Amino acid sequence: WEKLSGEDKKVLSLWEGMVADLYNLQWIYRGKKFYNLSAEEILNYTIDFGYKINFKKRKEMCYAKDLNEVFNIAQKEGYGFLFKKDAQQDIYMERRINRFLYFKFKNLTRAAPLTIIQIVSYIWFLDFEIRDIISIAESLKYEIDLEKAKKFLIRPL
Repeated sequence: WEKLSGEDKKVLSLWEGMVADLYNLQWIYRGKKFYNLSAEEILNYTIDFGYKINFKKRKEMCYAKDLNEVFNIAQKEGYGFLFKKDAQQDIYMERRINRFLYFKFKNLTRAAPLTIIQIVSYIWFLDFEIRDIISIAESLKYEIDLEKAKKFLIRPL
C-alpha cells in the first residue's frame, strides 16, 4: 500500500470498502436469520472497514431487533438490492453480491484505466468465470431447466 500511487490507493480502498460492505451485510443477515448468534458475536466477526457502512451502522444492524431494520439500513446505504424479501432471497443473495461486484468492476476498469484495478479486476473476473462454469456444470448434473440455470450465473449471457 505504501508504494502505490494516490490514484491506485483511492481506487483500491473504494473497491475493498464495497466488498467489505457487501460481505458484512451478508454475514449480518445470515448470522441473525440462520445461526441465531448474539449481536456481539455477529459484530465481532464483521470486517472492520467499509465504503458506506461504518462501525456505527454495522453495530446498529447487528443490534437490530429484526431483519426489517437491517433491510432499512441497507436500503438507505444503497444496498437494498440484496434483499428481495421473497422465498428465493437466500438462494440468490450471493449471486446478487457477485453480479453487483462484476458490474462495479466493469465500471471501475473503464473509469480508472492504467491503475492497479485492471490487475485486480482480471483476477476477480477469472473467479467469476470459474463460478459460472461450476454453476453450469451443476445445472447439467442436476438437469435444471436452462432459464432457471441462468439465474445462478454471475455474468450475463
